[in-house]
Amino acid sequence: MYEAYRTAHAAAPEPPNPRQFFRQTMERNYGLQDLEQRYWDTWEHLRQGPSQDINEYNISFQQALTDLAASITDEQVKIEKYRSGLQFDLRQLCRTSPAGTRWARLTDIIQYATLQWPVIQERIAKKKKSAAETTKVGGKRKASGSSGGSGSNRPSGKARLGASGRLSDEQMKKEMDEKLCHICHQPGHQQRQCPDNPKNNVKRVKKVKVAAVSKNAPPADMSEDEDF
Repeated sequence: MYEAYRTAHAAAPEPPNPRQFFRQTMERNYGLQDLEQRYWDTWEHLRQGPSQDINEYNISFQQALTDLAASITDEQVKIEKYRSGLQFDLRQLCRTSPAGTRWARLTDIIQYATLQWPVIQERIAKKKKSAAETTKVGGKRKASGSSGGSGSNRPSGKARLGASGRLSDEQMKKEMDEKLCHICHQPGHQQRQCPDNPKNNVKRVKKVKVAAVSKNAPPADMSEDEDF
């Protein structure tokens, strides 16, 4: 910044007040830093990370507490801050002391949390494994087989379809030469007579419904209204 100033002010290369120029340059590039405020910010955001070991959290907590030793003296404030920063499962275990009473000393809860950490680690590992297995099973694609079973010789219709969902010209010509049905790809009948043709199923359902209605219909001489 000093060299840039000298280059831009060739007529008077030196700043009028060098000390003020230095101060303004430092503040403009780095800002004003308040160490105590930084300590409080660290204390406020102190948390045990998802993959952070309990020993690392203990060290960070003790360092933050040392930086604010003159401001934080109440033992219960220290205990509550330590407990609130633990991971959820570990925090639940440390709600009270093993005797079911309120924690009296910070060193006691730190020692207890450290001893319980391997149990929590194992629990977290099981949760991750279970979630991974669920994702793996849910992501598997179902194998598409033919309706005739694994021992059937009927070829899969999907395997013979082209990219557009229809038979290609080459496949169509081959089936016509071999006199195969274009739906089930078997000889002996045409497409309109195929039992797998959805249209035939619709017609068959309609016939059954008509037959059922005709069977249950009353005789003509028993009809009370003949307006139509």
